Amino acid sequence: MKTRVAHCKITLAVAILKDFSKNVNLEKILQNLIDTQSIEAYKIFECENSVEVKDNFLSYIQESKVDLFDGTTNLFCSALDNGEFVRQIVENKIAYFEFDWRRKIFTKHISCDYLKFVSENSYLRINDMFALIGATDNKFNFPEFQNDYEQLWAIYTGKYTAAPSYEMAVKNWNRLCTSLEEYEGKRSPLLKIENFIKLQDTSKWYTYTYFLPTYTYQTVNKILAKFREFKIISADSSLVHYASDSCKVVVNCSVSLKNHLNKIFSEPRILLDYYDFQVEMSAADLLVKYNDLSVKEIDLGKDGNFSLSVLKELERGNFITSLIQPEYNNFSNISFKYSSPRIKKLLISAGAILEIYTFYQVLKTGYFDDVAVGYEFCWEDAEVKNELDLVLTKGFRSIFVECKAVAKLDLNYYHKLHSIAENFGIGTIKILVGNIYHQSNEKFQNTNDVNKLQRRRGSQLHVYTIWKQADIENIGAKLQEFMENGLI
Repeated sequence: MKTRVAHCKITLAVAILKDFSKNVNLEKILQNLIDTQSIEAYKIFECENSVEVKDNFLSYIQESKVDLFDGTTNLFCSALDNGEFVRQIVENKIAYFEFDWRRKIFTKHISCDYLKFVSENSYLRINDMFALIGATDNKFNFPEFQNDYEQLWAIYTGKYTAAPSYEMAVKNWNRLCTSLEEYEGKRSPLLKIENFIKLQDTSKWYTYTYFLPTYTYQTVNKILAKFREFKIISADSSLVHYASDSCKVVVNCSVSLKNHLNKIFSEPRILLDYYDFQVEMSAADLLVKYNDLSVKEIDLGKDGNFSLSVLKELERGNFITSLIQPEYNNFSNISFKYSSPRIKKLLISAGAILEIYTFYQVLKTGYFDDVAVGYEFCWEDAEVKNELDLVLTKGFRSIFVECKAVAKLDLNYYHKLHSIAENFGIGTIKILVGNIYHQSNEKFQNTNDVNKLQRRRGSQLHVYTIWKQADIENIGAKLQEFMENGLI
C-alpha cells in the first residue's frame, strides 16, 4: 500500500490543567500521532488555570514566529477567556484573521488586510468526496424532464382538478404508481429459453441467416454477444452491415434456438436500442426481456377510478397514449402505452416524481456547486451497493437527500441516510423529504402520530425531515437555507 506524501508538517501545542494530567497520558497519545505521521512534533504545557494557559500559548506563538493566527475556532470554552486571548494576540501585533468557511471569505483580517483580496472558488466534487472514502463504481442518472417536470408536478399535486386537494392527489398518484409497479413485476419476458444447457450440443446445430433493418444492429449485436457467452451459438456467428438499409445475421445454433430467434427477429421495431434488451440467466433458464411500453388489461383495484383520473390527465399531457377502458366503472382491464421509457420509469416508482422535482428546483436556485440525482456507488472491497436520491455540494460541504412519498415514515429511512452520510459525507447535512399525505385526515391520526415520532427519532440522528407542503413545493430554496445556516 502506498503511503501519502505529506505536503506540510504540523507541530501541536497542547495545554492541560495539572489536575487532569495525572489521569491522562497525553504524551503517549501525541507520540502515537507522530508515529502515524499525523504531526511532526508537539509541546505540552501543564497549567494551573486559564490565565497560565493564555500566557504559555502567547509566549509559544511569539517564540515560534507565527505569521498568522487563525481565530475562527475558539480555543477556550469561556467567551471571556477567548476574548482576552484574542486581545493579547492583537496587542502583540500578531496577524489575526477569522474565516467564514460557509461563504469562503475572511471576515476579520487584523494586520493582514491582504487576505480580503483572496478569492476562493474551489469546491468539493461529488465523485471526489466518495472516492476519498473508497467508494467505487460511482454513477448517477441524469433525468431528462426539464421541459416536463412542472406539468407532471401539477398532475401529481392535483392542480388539474376543480377543487385541488394536495394530499388526495399525492395519494392517487401513489396508488397508480404502486399498481403499475406490481404489473411490471409480474410482466412475462419476451422469451424463456428453458434448460438452455441442452442447446449447447453442437451435433444438432445448423446455420441460419436473417436480414434486418440497419437500426437493429446495436441491439442484435448485444443479443448475439450474450448468446455466445452462454455458448448457445457458435463463436463465429456474425453480424455485418449488408446494405445502406439492412444488416445480415448469420447464426450457427440448435434448431430449438431458431424458433426463439424467429420470435425476436420477426418484429424489428422492438430491436431499437431504445427498448433496452436484456438476456439474463434464471436457474437453468435464459430470459430475454425488453422494455415493453404497453400496458394491457391492468387491474387498478377497488379505488381504480382515482388512478384512472390520473391516467386521463397523463394522456391529455401526452405522457401516455391509447388509453382504453372497455367498460364504464370497470377498472380491472385498463390498457395504455407509455410515451417513452423515461415516462415509464417515472410512473413505476411512486417517489420518482418527488426526486425529479427536487432536482430541478435545486438547479433553479443556481446556488449549489455540484448536484447529482440517483447517485449509485459501491462500498470499497464489498458488494454492498447503495443509491442516494440527491447529493449536493457547496464549497466543501454537502447535503444528502432521500425522497419518500409515503403515508407512513419508516425509521429505516433515517438509519440508512445517517449510515451513508457518516461513512461517505464531508460536512454533510442529512435531509429526508417525506411527502406524507394523510396529515389533515383525522381518520389517520395513528399514522400521523407515528410520523411525528419518526421525525423526532430522525432528528436525534441529526436527520432533518422536510414534510410540509409549502416547504416541499419550495424545496430548492429550503435546501439552500439549510446549507447557509450551516446545520449538521
